[in-house]
Amino acid sequence: MTSVEEDDVYEFPYVRPEKRGLIESWKRELWNPETRQILGRTGKSWGLGFRPISDEVSAGALIWYQASNESNYRRWTDQLDKFLEPYHVAQKLPGGGKNQQVCDFDQPPQDGKVCEVNVKNFQPCTMEMGYGFNRSSPCIFIKLNKIYGWVPEFYERNKLPEDIPEDLKIHILKTNPKEVSEDVSL
Repeated sequence: MTSVEEDDVYEFPYVRPEKRGLIESWKRELWNPETRQILGRTGKSWGLGFRPISDEVSAGALIWYQASNESNYRRWTDQLDKFLEPYHVAQKLPGGGKNQQVCDFDQPPQDGKVCEVNVKNFQPCTMEMGYGFNRSSPCIFIKLNKIYGWVPEFYERNKLPEDIPEDLKIHILKTNPKEVSEDVSL
């Protein structure tokens, strides 16, 4: 609650944070019963996002533009340029990109290494191709943060689990085998 003084100065009340010892602060960081957060996160705020994303909260996930007008969709492509910039300039990656190695389905990364991401392989979702915005077919990038201990499960194309959605099965089976490994990660 704010109060208005005679000279129209707004004053916001300040509540001093509770003083805690080191162990109590650490415990509160692990589990905060007031906010119901674990490590500063709630069940809805873990590691999945997408780009581009609107800065207008009221717009939600809506991406709107006019494909025939480059200045109209430039805000979206500029966002993607910025998001993908570290993959174009390895020095902008954590550790200067020195922990990267070339990987594929048959050659996973060594311990302490990550797979190099070659954005040129994202055709047609590249900077040079306008990320599809100019063709009314915009590319949306799914952003998955590191999830400790998670290892994807791989399935052979002809031995997909029965409990995955039928449209996903159809999509996997229609995918050109030359573009993906015989193994599918879910």
